[in-house]
Amino acid sequence: MFVWSNAFARRRSAGRGRSSKKAAKGGKRKGGKGEAKAAADTAKLGVAAQDGDCPAITGLLDSGLDINALVETKTKDKDGKIYRTTALREAIAHKHEAAVRLLLDRGANPNPANSFGNTPFMNAARDGLLPIMRMLLEAQADLGPVDPGSAWTAP
Repeated sequence: MFVWSNAFARRRSAGRGRSSKKAAKGGKRKGGKGEAKAAADTAKLGVAAQDGDCPAITGLLDSGLDINALVETKTKDKDGKIYRTTALREAIAHKHEAAVRLLLDRGANPNPANSFGNTPFMNAARDGLLPIMRMLLEAQADLGPVDPGSAWTAP
């Protein structure tokens, strides 16, 4: 289950294919329930990516969700820090090639690390997902980042 992280989404969404006015608002919709609605929709995007549900991903993106928004999971590290990731990273973690292709075709950034410091390419390489690694390379994935926990790189 995902929970919207509005502060992270505002920072990540600024200048990424959204109008600056919408990015500055963090994707909020009008009305008192706007932020809650945005949180619920972003959570749905994360779940759809986990499930590889391409029609749901398409519908949610068509409704204006930020494809690169970070979402919170229930996972925590040893210090209690909540794990944050993107829909692209969730699709990769659950080995959904079609969802990865859809997200990349729709403009997902192949480079942002999750809150533990792992990039999508690192995760695909670790799991031996060659077709997904090729897709990420075609989308200009950066091979330079180093995992802060293990000091390993993807290549």
